Amino acid sequence: MCEPAGSLEVVARLREAAARAMRRGAPESAVAYLRRALAETADVSLRATLLHELGLAEKVLADPAAVQHLRASLELASDAVQRAAVVRLQTWLAGLAAFDPRLVGEFDQRAGQLLVTAHEDMAEQRTLAAMLAGILAWRGEPAGTVLALLAEVRGRLALAAGDFAAARAELRSAAATYEALHLLNPSTGWRSALALAADDPDEALQPTNTDLELARQAGLPRPAGIALRTRGMLAVGPQGLDDLREAAEVLAGCGARLEHARALIELGAALRRSNQRTAAREPLRKGLDLAYRCGAGRLAQRATNELRATGARPRRASLTGLEALTPSERRVAELAAGRMSNPEIAQAVFVTLNTVEGHLRHVYQKLSVGSRTQLPAALRSAVPYPPMPQAGRRAAVAADARRPTAASARRPPLGQDADPGRGGRRRPGGPAARGTVSGRAVPPAGPARSGRAGEIPRAG
Repeated sequence: MCEPAGSLEVVARLREAAARAMRRGAPESAVAYLRRALAETADVSLRATLLHELGLAEKVLADPAAVQHLRASLELASDAVQRAAVVRLQTWLAGLAAFDPRLVGEFDQRAGQLLVTAHEDMAEQRTLAAMLAGILAWRGEPAGTVLALLAEVRGRLALAAGDFAAARAELRSAAATYEALHLLNPSTGWRSALALAADDPDEALQPTNTDLELARQAGLPRPAGIALRTRGMLAVGPQGLDDLREAAEVLAGCGARLEHARALIELGAALRRSNQRTAAREPLRKGLDLAYRCGAGRLAQRATNELRATGARPRRASLTGLEALTPSERRVAELAAGRMSNPEIAQAVFVTLNTVEGHLRHVYQKLSVGSRTQLPAALRSAVPYPPMPQAGRRAAVAADARRPTAASARRPPLGQDADPGRGGRRRPGGPAARGTVSGRAVPPAGPARSGRAGEIPRAG
C-alpha cells in the first residue's frame, strides 16, 4: 500500500471499498480501509464522516476504539443528521457501559459530558436524557436536572400523542424544576411546548413571549425561531402568518433544518386554512423536501397531506438531488453522462429533441450542475457510497442505448418517416406495418413536434 498523498479520489475509493466490505460481512477490512482514508485527508467535515463510519465498523468488532472515534466524530460533526446518529450511539454506549463492570469507569468519566449533550433540543438528545435519568435514578443519585429533562420528554411525547392534560402536567413539573434550579436558558424550548399544551390562550402566549425575549437577548436564532413558530400557531389571522414567515426566515439562516421544515409546513398549513391554497404549496413543498432529508417521516407525511388538501398532487418528497429525478430524467441524465449527444439520446429513447433538452434542464436544476460534463460526478455523489468506476462503463451504457431492440428495429430514425410529436407507445404485439398504430390508420408523418416532458411519442 502506497504512502498517503492527500488525494480525495483515494479517500472516495477507500470509503467505497469499506462499504463493500461491510456489506459482505468483513468489518475488519472496512476498519483497515477507513483508517487509511483518515490518513489521506485533513478536511474537518470529511474526517468527521470518516470517524463516524470507522466507529460504526469498530462497534461491530466490539473494538474499544469505537468509543474514541465516535466521540471525535461528534466533536467535529457540523451536519445535524450526522450528529444525531452519533448521539444515538452515545445513548447505546451509555446504557451498555453503566451496567458493565469493565466499562463503568468510562461511563463515570463521561457522565458530565453526556449530561451537557442531553440538554440540547433534539429527539436523540432527549432519548439520551431519558437513559441518563434512569441510570442515575437507579443509582440513587440526586439528578434534578436530568429528572426534569425526563419529565419534559414525557410531556413532549404526550403532546405529540394529543394528550394535552398529561402534557401540561409533565411540562409544568419540568418547568418547576428548571425554575427552582435557575435554568432559564431557552435553548430547549420547553416554554413553547408548554404553550402548545395550554388550554388558556392568555396562558399560552406568556411563556412563548418569554422564550422569544430570552432567545433574542442571548442571540440564539434557533430558540427564537421555535418561539415565533409557536406564537404563529397560536395566533390567528395576519399576525399568525407574519410570525410563521419570520420563523421560517430565522430558521433558514441558522442551519436548523428540521425546525425550518416545521416552520415551513406550519406556514403552508396556515395559508391553506386561510384559503390561500396556491400560496400554500411552495412552503409545503420546501418543508416536505427538508423533512424527507432529515428523516422526519411523520412530518413529511403531514406535509404531503397538506399539499393534497391544496389540490396539489405531490409525486416525490424530494425537490433536489438524485431522488428528485423522474425515471425519464434519470435515464436521460445517465445517457448524457455516457457522452451521448442530444440527438442520439432522443433516438435511443424515442422522444423528441425538445423533450431531451427539457429533461436535461430539469436535471441540471435538481442536481445543481451547469453542464453535461458535470453529470458523471453529480450522479456518483448523489448516493452515499457510489459504485467503483469501471473501465468502459460509459461506452457500455452508450452501446446498450444504441443497441436495436425488436421494437426499435421497425422504427425509422427521427426526421425521416417518424412523427415524434405524437404521444403514447406502440401496443406490444400490435401491427408493425407502417401507417398504422394499434390497427388504426394514421396520416403521413409531418414535421416533428415537441411532446410533454416525460411523454414517449408514438412513431408512425
